Amino acid sequence: MKSASETSIVLTYLSKDGEMGYPGDLNVEVAYELTVKNEVVMKYKATTNKATPVNLTNHAFFNLGGEANGTINDHILTLNADKYTAVDETLIPLGENVTVEGTPFDFRKGKAVGKDLDQQESNQQLINSMGYDHNFELNKGNGGMTFAATVISPKSGVKMEVFTEEPGI
Repeated sequence: MKSASETSIVLTYLSKDGEMGYPGDLNVEVAYELTVKNEVVMKYKATTNKATPVNLTNHAFFNLGGEANGTINDHILTLNADKYTAVDETLIPLGENVTVEGTPFDFRKGKAVGKDLDQQESNQQLINSMGYDHNFELNKGNGGMTFAATVISPKSGVKMEVFTEEPGI
């Protein structure tokens, strides 16, 4: 831990040259902040002394209905994405982004997360990932922060909006 306050924390990690087979010392910093607008802001930074692949992300999961209050399958998800990245049975990307139109991956107008999970036996992408474990290519604006997603719990009424500078979610 680099620093902490009542509303923020900054964490650091040094991945030494050769760790997990990657070249170079990689210094990573992630900062989490809770703003006065009740926003959670995450910022990532990385530096290295050798060319090495870096793809920083988080895998936070939120049940907006509350802790131990059911599944997220009834949450209404809207994604600002016309395409998703197809994967093979080991979740390795196949190298193409395909349209969400007419597939269980179409969340452009908003629908319950679990609405199309019954297609897990017939849709190859749902079979490969045992559900949704895909990158969605965001429809980007003119740089800067772009709307990525909205999730609403119909039980609690809690709503979460996601904005990012990144190309996918």
